Amino acid sequence: MNGWSTQQLTEFLAAIGATGSRAAALRLAVERVAEAVEAEVAAVMVDGRVAAQVGFASTGVPGSSLRRIAAGDDPVELPGLGRCRSAAGRLDGEGDAWLVVARAGDDAFNSEDRALLRGMARILTLALRNLRLLTDERRTRRTSQRQARETRQRQRLLEALARVQRLIVDRAPQQQILDRLVSDVGRLVGDPVVGLRLLEPDGTLRVVAAHGIDPSTFRVVVGGTPGSGAGGLALAEDRLVVIEDYPRHPMATPTLVERGLQAAAAAPIRADGRPIGSLVVASTLRGRQYGDTELEALTAFAELASLAITDAERTEHMLHSALHDALTGLPNRSLFSDRLAQRLMPTRRRRSPAAVLFIDIDDLKRVNDTLGHLAGDMALVEVGRRLTSSIRVGDTVARMAGDEFTVLMDGVEDEQDALAAADRLAAVLRRPLQVADRSLTLTASIGVRLAQAGQDRTDDVLRGADLAMYEAKARGGGGVSLFHPELDQRAARRLELESDLRTALDGGQFRVLYQPIVSLCDGSLRGVEALVRWDRGTLGLVSPVEFIPLAEETGLIVELGAWVLGEACRAAAELTPAARGDVALSVNLSARQLLEPGLEATVAAALAASGLAPERLTLEITESVLLSDAATTLERLEALRRLGVRVAIDDFGTGYSSLSYLRRLPLDAVKIDRSFVEQVTLDPRQAALVRGIVELCHALSLDTVAEGVETAEQARALVGLGCDLAQGYHFGRPTGIGEIAARHVLRPNPVKAGRTTGGLIVGPDDHPDPTPLAL
Repeated sequence: MNGWSTQQLTEFLAAIGATGSRAAALRLAVERVAEAVEAEVAAVMVDGRVAAQVGFASTGVPGSSLRRIAAGDDPVELPGLGRCRSAAGRLDGEGDAWLVVARAGDDAFNSEDRALLRGMARILTLALRNLRLLTDERRTRRTSQRQARETRQRQRLLEALARVQRLIVDRAPQQQILDRLVSDVGRLVGDPVVGLRLLEPDGTLRVVAAHGIDPSTFRVVVGGTPGSGAGGLALAEDRLVVIEDYPRHPMATPTLVERGLQAAAAAPIRADGRPIGSLVVASTLRGRQYGDTELEALTAFAELASLAITDAERTEHMLHSALHDALTGLPNRSLFSDRLAQRLMPTRRRRSPAAVLFIDIDDLKRVNDTLGHLAGDMALVEVGRRLTSSIRVGDTVARMAGDEFTVLMDGVEDEQDALAAADRLAAVLRRPLQVADRSLTLTASIGVRLAQAGQDRTDDVLRGADLAMYEAKARGGGGVSLFHPELDQRAARRLELESDLRTALDGGQFRVLYQPIVSLCDGSLRGVEALVRWDRGTLGLVSPVEFIPLAEETGLIVELGAWVLGEACRAAAELTPAARGDVALSVNLSARQLLEPGLEATVAAALAASGLAPERLTLEITESVLLSDAATTLERLEALRRLGVRVAIDDFGTGYSSLSYLRRLPLDAVKIDRSFVEQVTLDPRQAALVRGIVELCHALSLDTVAEGVETAEQARALVGLGCDLAQGYHFGRPTGIGEIAARHVLRPNPVKAGRTTGGLIVGPDDHPDPTPLAL
C-alpha cells in the first residue's frame, strides 16, 4: 500500500463511519471498493450469503461464484462478464465474512490492489464494529436506565475515535496523534496505565506514547521484548490478549507484578498487515475484568494507531524519496536548492559567504562503456561516500544528476579558502577505488562560486558554479576553476548563437569555401579542403570554433554536415573537365555524424545527386572519434569504403595517436597536424617525428598530408622528409573552388600514381583567417 492508498483508507473510514446503519455501510463499502480497485463487481459475503453487492441486477446475483471468490478462486466465470480476475479480503470479527471483487478480462489485481483491498476490509470491519456500538447504544437506551452509563461511554468512544480520525486525515504530527490516542484509551477504558510500544530493529519494544506510567515503571517497560507481558504477547501472536490475573500469568513481567499490576489487555498494531507493536492498558485493581465495549475500544484505537503509523511512514518515505537521490541516498537538486536558498536569505547577510562547488566526474562514461553501468553506479556511490566523509559538519553534499555532484560550504573565508577546499576534494576523488575487481582512478572537474546572503540568488549561484565547472573541463578536466563574470557573458552569447543556429541553417547563412591541397613534388593541385563559414550579415562571420561545438551538442551537426557534403560534392562535380583534372574532395565527419545510422545513405545520396565519382571523395575523421566506440567506428568506416570513397585520419598526433588503429582501420591517408609542421625547420626532434610518421605511413601504403604549411622553408623541409602533399596559407587561403582550379596547375599525381587525397573540415580551418572572407 502506498501513500495515496493510505489517504484513501482514511477517507473511506470517514465515509463509512458517517453512515447510519449496517446495510448503508455495506452498500457504500462495496461501491467505494469497486471504484478504488477499478472492479466491475464488488460484494460482501457473510456466512456464504450476499450481504451487499454492486455490479449485478438484484435478481441475478451469482452467489455460488462469489463464494468461490471468497474461497480464493481466481479467475472465475461471472454471468454477463465472462472470465474475470478476482480477489478477496477477510472481515475479521464478522464470522465467515469476506469483501470480494472481480474485474472483467485478464488484468489481474496487483499487490497494491490486494493490499488496498485488505486495508478497506479492515476499515469496514472497524466501521461495522462502530455501528454495532451505536446499535447497542440505542438498544441499551431503550431497554434500561441502568445501561445509560455504558451508552454514554460508548458515545464518548465514538467521539474520541472521530477526533483521532480527524487528526489522521488532517496529517497532524504523528506524536500528537499517538499522545491523544493513549490519553483517550485510558479515559474510555478506565485503566490508569496505557502504553503504546513499537518494535525496534534490534528486536526490543520502545515506548513511543504513554499515559499514567510513573518514571520508575517507565524505565522497566521501555525495552521489553516480543512475547513478554501482555503487549509483547499481542505482538508475538498478532492477536488481542486479555490477562485478568496478571500475577499468575506465565508471561507476566516480574517487576510489574512487584508494582502491583493485576490485569492487562493488549491489541496488536500493524503496518501493511504485519504486526509492528502493541497498545496496552493495565490496572492495579484486584478482580479487574474487561467488558466487550472496553475491548472493542482498545481494538478500535489500535487500528487507528496502525493507520496513523502507516500513514506517517508512507508520508516520510515519499518525502524522503522526493528530496533524495535513489542511488546514493544524498540530497537531490530540489533539497540542495532549498538549503542554498535558506543560506542566502537576507537575514544571514552578516555571515561569511557560502561557497557552492559543482563537481563533474570526468571519466564515468569510460567506466560505463568498459565495465558496465552497474560498475558506474558503484563508482557514483563511492564518490558520494568520499565527498560526504570529507566535508565539515553543516556542509551539504548532493547528487544533481548523472555524474554531477554539488557541495554547499556554509561559510568560507574567501575565494582562496573555497578553492583550497575544492582542491582537497579533487585529491580525495583521485584516490584509486575498487570497482568490479578493478582499480580505477577517477578525476573530477570542479567549478566554484561564492555566494553572499541577501545579494545572490540561488539559480544564479548554481548556474555560475556550473559554468565554472565547464571551464575547468574545457581546460582538460581534473582541475578547479573559479567563477568570474565573463563566464556569464560567454553563456549569454552561447545562448544567442544556439537560438540563431537553426535559423541560420534554414535561412542559407552558411557558406562553403575551399583551400588547396598541393603536391610537394611539383606544386600541382591534388585536392581541395572545404571549410564551412557562418555569415551573420551585419553581425559578421562567426568562428567555426564557436558554432561547430554548439552544432555538435544540439545535434544540428548531422543536418549541417549533410548540407556541407552535398554542397561540396556539387561544386567539385561542376568543375569543367579541364579544370577538374585529378582534383579530389574530402569531407570531415564529426563523432556525431559517424555514429548516425543513416550516414552511408547520406553519402550515397550526395554522390548520386552531384554525379561526383566516389573515388574523388575522401571522408576524414579525427583521432578522438576512435576512442568513443571503436567497434561501431570500424563497422561504419568499412561500410563507407564499400561505397568507393576514401578515408583519412585528420590532425594526426594531437594526443590519441596509436599504431594499432593505423593497422586495423580501413585508411587511405594521414594528415599530419600543424603543431608538428610549424616547428619542422626549427627543431630537429620535430623533423625526426615527421620523418617517422611519413615513413610509417608509406610502409602502410598511406598518403601523407602536412597541414598548416605557411612558409617556403617549411615546404622545402617537408619535401626533404618525404611528405607527399601539403596545404596551408603558403599555398592559398580559403576561396571559391573555381578560383582555386583557375589559379593552380593541374598535373597527374607524380608521387603515387592513381592515389589522391585531401581533407574537408566541417569546423575550424587550420589557421584563423585574420581578414574577412569574401563570401
